[in-house]
Amino acid sequence: MPEGREGEDPAQAMLAETEEPPDPRGPEAVRSRVRWSITESGLAQREFARRLGLDETKLSKALRGTRRFSPTELAQIADIADVTVTWLLSGIDPAPPLPGSTGTDQPAPVLLGTTQEDRGAASTPASHVEQPTQAPTPPSAPAIGLVQPSAAGAVPRPREVILEAAARLFAARGRHAVRLSEIAATCGVSTSAVYHYFTGKDELFVEALRHVQARAEHDRAVVLEHTDGPVPRLRELITLRLPTEGDRADEWSLRVQGWGLSVAGAGSFTPRTGAYERWHGAVLAVLREGQEVDVIVPGPVEDLALQLTGLIDGLGTKVLTGMITVEDMGRVLDGAIDQLLMPPGRDPAAPHPEHPRRPGGEHR
Repeated sequence: MPEGREGEDPAQAMLAETEEPPDPRGPEAVRSRVRWSITESGLAQREFARRLGLDETKLSKALRGTRRFSPTELAQIADIADVTVTWLLSGIDPAPPLPGSTGTDQPAPVLLGTTQEDRGAASTPASHVEQPTQAPTPPSAPAIGLVQPSAAGAVPRPREVILEAAARLFAARGRHAVRLSEIAATCGVSTSAVYHYFTGKDELFVEALRHVQARAEHDRAVVLEHTDGPVPRLRELITLRLPTEGDRADEWSLRVQGWGLSVAGAGSFTPRTGAYERWHGAVLAVLREGQEVDVIVPGPVEDLALQLTGLIDGLGTKVLTGMITVEDMGRVLDGAIDQLLMPPGRDPAAPHPEHPRRPGGEHR
């Protein structure tokens, strides 16, 4: 968990001068943790807003409390700042990242085998690249097509529409088979409009992966917050990890493509967004929690987490290649919890002891 002075929550430290103890889950505490995250990221607020795909004025309003952060924005903020959604919302981290995590403050990757068109401005020396100061829709940019208002009447921002289209096309056909012109056509814009938000296909691929992972992290935070008991939470986390359809299937496809690029590039490209480390950390925390109340077998919890996440990775890859079905994967993982992670002699169908929860519904 990010730390303030003497290990305290930095948001709480920033609010320590108030007369009454602030609600750690209240709007002001969340805004304070966001402000702290932006500061600690080392990025100027203008650059942070650009990476967030948000006009700097809107970010400033959200930080002042005159505008609310959306769940998707909080998930993206967590990803950019290398913290977790759970910590932003409550001040509590489920677990630290894996050893060796490099975080997200990485230069834009360059993929092997990409063309000049794919790389775009990323192939130009940094000193000769004009860095945009923010990413609002340019007045001359054509309107994004295929945009439907949400139930609340809000229309997605152009950058989000491009990311949605890119994620779907990359996931369905593979990064190498998709051209930026096709993504632009799907959105109803020119290719130059795509270049307004992204330097080339390399950056767009990584940002599309980050985009779908942000929503997955939000769903995981909800599960950790509202599901009681370590074993039920573990089962819910695994259910959210199944490559069923929509964002979950797209995330799996993009992530596995990234792994393949990492191997083929012999380390020259690692599409690491920090999301996998946070996923592993969530599993690790739930397993540790289960050991504390004797519903998970004793032993090195780090090894148990690696075994379980490794099994999930392997089965998910088999689903993508058509070797097994999603139902097969779910059945095997459910059996793994019952047979490998639960203490011998415990009836899997029997009620599990509830983990003692802290005041306010907080958990480890």
